[in-house]
Amino acid sequence: MRQKSLARLGTVLFYLGGAVWVLYAAGKYLLGWDVSLRQFLPYHLAAVIPGVLLKRFSVRIVSVFNKP
Repeated sequence: MRQKSLARLGTVLFYLGGAVWVLYAAGKYLLGWDVSLRQFLPYHLAAVIPGVLLKRFSVRIVSVFNKP
């Protein structure tokens, strides 16, 4: 059960990191804000990197914490 929860959290973080670019595009092109990629990149990476790691290593994470 925990493995599925961690993998699901990884998926959510991954898609939230992608959604950052939707916000960037909406702000820059629809609302005319003066924003740069560098303002959004840290938020993208802060969500995508842990998301990928959680999806990839959820089995190992659970096995480490379930040792007797």
